[in-house]
Amino acid sequence: MTIRSLLLAAGFAAASFAFTAVADAQALGGGLRVGKPRPAEDGQGTDLRNPPMPPNTVLAESDGIRITRADYDVELQRLPPNLRGGFATSERRVADLLTRMLLARKLAAQADSSGIMADPLMQARLAAETERFKAQVMILHIESEAAKRFDADRGRWDARARDVYLTETKRFETPEYREVQVLPLRASKRGGHEAALKQARLLRERWVAGESWAKLAPDSDAGGIGPDEKPERYQKSDLPSEVADKVFALPDAAISEPLVAGDDVFVFRIVGRIASTRPTFDQVKAQIMNELKQKYIDGERDRVLGEQSEAARAGINAEALDKMVMHLEPGQLERLQREAMERARAKGKN
Repeated sequence: MTIRSLLLAAGFAAASFAFTAVADAQALGGGLRVGKPRPAEDGQGTDLRNPPMPPNTVLAESDGIRITRADYDVELQRLPPNLRGGFATSERRVADLLTRMLLARKLAAQADSSGIMADPLMQARLAAETERFKAQVMILHIESEAAKRFDADRGRWDARARDVYLTETKRFETPEYREVQVLPLRASKRGGHEAALKQARLLRERWVAGESWAKLAPDSDAGGIGPDEKPERYQKSDLPSEVADKVFALPDAAISEPLVAGDDVFVFRIVGRIASTRPTFDQVKAQIMNELKQKYIDGERDRVLGEQSEAARAGINAEALDKMVMHLEPGQLERLQREAMERARAKGKN
């Protein structure tokens, strides 16, 4: 077990392509995400190193069903822009996509020719899917228009970005760090906290007397450490509250007294310190502007959809709604569910 894993076990900070779903997730969840600037692309996600290909070029064909380059480029639009340019770097990936596209088109043609789609329920479901797609397109349009308005009023947002920097400067700071060497002892492996503390004091005495970290480590729960092993770097939030302030208060080269954190006892030696840094406004301006733009886009989308949702709810036929809703006595639903489960179990036994 490494020193860092022992520290994590004691309470130190830890952190615990679906191709066809990308377009829907972007649209319904706020599809126009603002991020870092990306390299310029040709709008169709093609590999700019290859010669252009006519849109009507047939890429796949079976039983009279064709997939053209134009069809392929439309499908690529379902990917985030930053992934389109590199998609064609894998022959298998492109072949798999063309296979799925051709299969989907063949099955769709079979559905039309078989008469399945003449079923009123199928017609209704198809219409619902078409409406859902159109709604997603409209949401993307709302977001796109909001982004244009933001960019058109850049001067006002520049001033707002500076206000954010001045009032939230601490959020952009790089935290202070300590570089430390650690000798950890697990109390549960050493006969309890008192035994672990006793052994930690002995290790500390040897450390203060001049023995190296690498020589002492095998006698702790750190295991073997090479003579050139680098110290680990921690910010205060990486450390459990029981020891964080004490470790950061140590002067350079100091060796701490044994410190208890959960099931473990530690002896720290400060090797170095890295002071916190505060970036200038120009260094974080792009980040702040991206945050403000995304917040504005999200707010405008939510405002428009909220207004339209209220209008839509006002159009509900209250009398018809009341007739559709089952009005049950308290506990009646649970009883009906229980009876259904009992009938299902009895049927299973028979």
